Amino acid sequence: MLSRREVMVWLPTALAVARCAKPQSADARYLALSEAQVKALEAYADAVLPPDGSTLGAARYVDKLLSDTAPFIGSNGTPIELDRVSKAAWELRVKALREQLEPILSSGKTLAQLSLDDRELVCSLVTEAAFARPEYGGNPGLAGSKRVGSAGPVMPEGFVHWDGSKNVEQADAPVSTAEPGADPHPFDRRPATCSTR
Repeated sequence: MLSRREVMVWLPTALAVARCAKPQSADARYLALSEAQVKALEAYADAVLPPDGSTLGAARYVDKLLSDTAPFIGSNGTPIELDRVSKAAWELRVKALREQLEPILSSGKTLAQLSLDDRELVCSLVTEAAFARPEYGGNPGLAGSKRVGSAGPVMPEGFVHWDGSKNVEQADAPVSTAEPGADPHPFDRRPATCSTR
């Protein structure tokens, strides 16, 4: 079994490996999570990103992550099947995440009552869901991106493109500029609910 730290190390990679697909509708059934687990995850999401973190897609994101055992790596919407070794590794990681997450979601504990490792796992899943590309199940309608003043995902083009000899920034969206002023959406004004080591 993977440690929680190992799961958190591969989790961002899991985002990149998850199948590119159309976002699920809000009333689509959950494939891996029970109704009680969805409610628990939504309560954790509201605690991590108050007051309405549950609207940022954590339950859909985690459900897709746990149920998508045949992921594709997509580039410009073109799926590429994983080889059997990569697919087997993916399935082991999903199984390990499921084994770690199920006891947390059935514990009945609040976010503050979770162990540090469990809280860290929940917080990482909720924040990834809130700011992920909508294809992964989270960030519906780019709500999380808008919350922090971001344009959201800009791929496949991105803000920088290769012109054949060098990276060229978009004139209307430069990658780096002088600091325009104070952060309009500072997160550090709220009390921290997710502690890190």
